[in-house]
Amino acid sequence: MILSNGFDCIFSIFLVNNLVIFVWRIIWDTQDLYLKENIYLSSLISLAISYLLLFIVKYIQISEINSKFNKNLAKQQHQLLDSLNNFNENKPAEKSLKQKKVFKKFSLKMLILVFSIANINHWRAVWYFTSECTNNSLNGVVSIGVISILCLWSMKRLCALMSVPFQINKDC
Repeated sequence: MILSNGFDCIFSIFLVNNLVIFVWRIIWDTQDLYLKENIYLSSLISLAISYLLLFIVKYIQISEINSKFNKNLAKQQHQLLDSLNNFNENKPAEKSLKQKKVFKKFSLKMLILVFSIANINHWRAVWYFTSECTNNSLNGVVSIGVISILCLWSMKRLCALMSVPFQINKDC
């Protein structure tokens, strides 16, 4: 167990973390290539992309939750009849179930990718806006940092600083 956890830790630090940073860098820098001269327009476009993609992801998630709830109600009503009808046709039902699982996994991976692109765009937009507003001066950077920490603290969300960028945790 110690060896397994040690390997997982080393694997995460040396490979996974670097690959995640490469993906962030590719998305961030690719957008810098096209609108480098106008940082405000570039930031607005990134913000628009992030809001649009986050809306799409949240809409899909809510639709999926509602769909599962409705399907579970219908399944409970028809479960006995379906099991009797499919008793002699196990092979086609298994193939259909496998296809659904593959599609579900693929859809989840695509949703994660879209959600990640949205978050990277959001970070990029806010990063550039604050950079432009503070002119990278020490007073401006420290002021925004202190105000942000105080706001997070007052909302009981300070522990969000330790989590991944798109996960907001409540202090407890």
